[in-house]
Amino acid sequence: MERLTSITKPKDLKVHLNLVMTETTLLGLDDKPGQLLGLGPIPPAVGRLIAATGDTWVKRVFTDPVDGTALVTDTRRRRFRGPLRDLIVARDEQCRGPQCLTRIHDIDHLIEHAKGGHTTLGNGQGLSKGCHTMRDRPDVTVARVPESNAISWTLPSGATTTSLPPPVLGYGAGDRREVRARKRLAQRGSLVPAAPGPNRGPLRC
Repeated sequence: MERLTSITKPKDLKVHLNLVMTETTLLGLDDKPGQLLGLGPIPPAVGRLIAATGDTWVKRVFTDPVDGTALVTDTRRRRFRGPLRDLIVARDEQCRGPQCLTRIHDIDHLIEHAKGGHTTLGNGQGLSKGCHTMRDRPDVTVARVPESNAISWTLPSGATTTSLPPPVLGYGAGDRREVRARKRLAQRGSLVPAAPGPNRGPLRC
């Protein structure tokens, strides 16, 4: 194992298992067998052991009360992957950092995952590598503007900028009503859109 993976202790090996059991079995209130997907039924004691060992992620699966089929599940993953990442990249198109027009490298949580932020479309923003590093500084504040998709950045200098995701078909897409609505959202309060002006170029992160 050490020669193949450089892992010296079995407990350091990270694996992905899809284990399904009822909440009553997980809490030890009954002994219904669990289901290890791809393998089959497993004893409830083994299921509880797996669920309580190491860095285990528990996700709720809501089922149909009549036929027991799965309907929906929690979004509790740490990283933005798959279709969700693709949707955020398509929505933002470029880095949402202050005056940054570079390509998206990372998807960042607006409310940090460690503080309870969920891995969802509304809590994600596309950032370049440099802006992602800057965003983690304690003197930088990033937040969503209420009632809009705008994101505000407060920098160490005290300056506050905001950005809106561009229309999917580019700036100027849509009718006049949509253009006016975007301007109102961008100019709400004291926020100024984080777009490059005629006398300054975009910052490169």
